Amino acid sequence: KHFGCVRFVYNYFLKKRIDSYEKDKTSISYYEMQAELPILKKNEKTKWLKEVNSQSLQVALQNLDFAFQRFFITKKGFPKFKSRKNNRQSFHCPSFSKIDFEKNLLTITKIREIKIVLHRNFRGKIKNVTIEKTASGKYFASILVDTQQVEQKKQPISAATTIGIDTGIKNFATSSNGKVFENPKYLEKSTKRLTFLQKKHSRKVARSLASVALGKFYEMLSYKCAWRGAKKPLRQQQRGNSQLFFFIFVVN
Repeated sequence: KHFGCVRFVYNYFLKKRIDSYEKDKTSISYYEMQAELPILKKNEKTKWLKEVNSQSLQVALQNLDFAFQRFFITKKGFPKFKSRKNNRQSFHCPSFSKIDFEKNLLTITKIREIKIVLHRNFRGKIKNVTIEKTASGKYFASILVDTQQVEQKKQPISAATTIGIDTGIKNFATSSNGKVFENPKYLEKSTKRLTFLQKKHSRKVARSLASVALGKFYEMLSYKCAWRGAKKPLRQQQRGNSQLFFFIFVVN
């Protein structure tokens, strides 16, 4: 019911904005849509909108407004009507959600004690929940949590707390303190897939896969350093080798 109501509100105001522009070149603002929403709930034909979370309906209006703003800025991607036949359906719950970790139950506004398979426990305040139905007919809840952890301040660089990491092919990485990290050999584990890709795109595919892996590794290093208060890693590509990189970062 939530999926259908959110979809109805989005499509109703999308059509209204299109009709308004075609009639006299005027646009309906988000605040005008928001003001009309309670009127829709009182209407005899659409009073069933009161049966779902009102905040979910307001988020649908926000999403529609953002879609138009993006269109006006980029001049492409005009908002489309949402179909009930779409394989993926979702709605957003901005607040008033809670989880019973002992019983594995999720409660959102208008829907209480939904039995869930919890990915992991967490500590913090639930900011919002997004419920999504996939093409397989399964339902997933994405939960945004404020852990209230403060990011640590950046620490000064010193020789005593700085190491270098040299990434390679035989070994995944070797640190300046002598520690060696073996290559997980993901490429070998995907030999059949790589053989197909290499025939189709030659050696460029293999090089691009390696570059993506190193880029992801650098991204994780940067995130961890920022979280621990260390300086962002310096990234240097060795001459004559497009797949070897050298990282330097501070260890707390």
